[in-house]
Parts: sequence; C-alpha cells; structure tokens
Amino acid sequence: MAVPGTDTRDSAETSSLRGPALAGEARSGKQRVHAYAREAFMKLMIRVLAAVALAIPSSHAQTLTGTQARKSAQADAFLAYEKALLAGGLDAAQPYMTAAKFEELNGMLKTWGEDGFKQFLDRMRGGAQGEARRKQIEKVELTGGYAVLEARDSPQVLTVQHLTKTKDGWQVDVRR
Repeated sequence: MAVPGTDTRDSAETSSLRGPALAGEARSGKQRVHAYAREAFMKLMIRVLAAVALAIPSSHAQTLTGTQARKSAQADAFLAYEKALLAGGLDAAQPYMTAAKFEELNGMLKTWGEDGFKQFLDRMRGGAQGEARRKQIEKVELTGGYAVLEARDSPQVLTVQHLTKTKDGWQVDVRR
C-alpha cells in the first residue's frame, strides 16, 4: 500500500544506496563506478586512520605504584642522580640530569654560595640512600617521555622529582 505523498518508483539513486544488486537487479555503469569510488574512498580512509593512529605517540598517562615504581627505569635514574650528586657534587651528577636541571642547580650554587650548597647536600646525605631510598619511592606518573616520581622522605615530607627521557635514557629534569 502506498503512503500518500511518497514516490514508490525505484530510482537509480535509491538502488545504489542499497548496495549490490538485489534479486537479480542489474547495475548501470554509473552505479558501478559510484560503488567502486565509494569503496576506494573507504579503503583510503581506513589507511589514513591507521597511519594516524600509528603516528601518534603513546602519550597516555600511566601510573606506577609500589614495587613497579621502585623497580622502574625512572627510579633507577633518580637514584643514580642522587648517588652521584652526594658522592661527587654537580659535575659528577651532570650525566644523570638534563642541561636545564644542571643550570637550576648551578643557579642554587651561585645564590647560596659553596657553603649553602654544601649544607643542602649535607641535608640530603642525612636522609635515606641506596636501597633504603628506593623503598621510599611511592609513585611514578608517566606521560610519554616525561615522568614525575614521588618519594616519601617522612610522613610529612614528599620529594617530587621530574624526569625526561633523552637519547641517553631517563634524566632528572626541571618541572615542565
């Protein structure tokens, strides 16, 4: 039964929307070209979307806690930095930090002077070191090539250290 105001004739336009020929219906040359163009376009779109998905860096955030955080590459870099800084000062720790972090610490040295910077290092030496320090690491938040490490020095004191992945591996960095 026809609905008033509607066209019940089957046009080439409506049959091409239904896809392949139904019930032995033959397609015209125009319909085939249109179907092939639509299929080619869809394949191209799938390739483009796949390429974009692969090109986007994995910048999703990941949070490591507990043992995972303590055994992470970021924890290793943090501990190596602290060990070198306490044992040999700024020059010894330079391989474990970015140029920006070195400039920051060098600025502290200039501001506080040799004695003030030595007091800063002495306070660090008074805290946990080595494996005891590793046990204080609670969390590492990763976002692409950037990480924020948290180490609990005491119930009221939390050390927050920023790290960046460089060509040389993870290095202590300034806050970004």
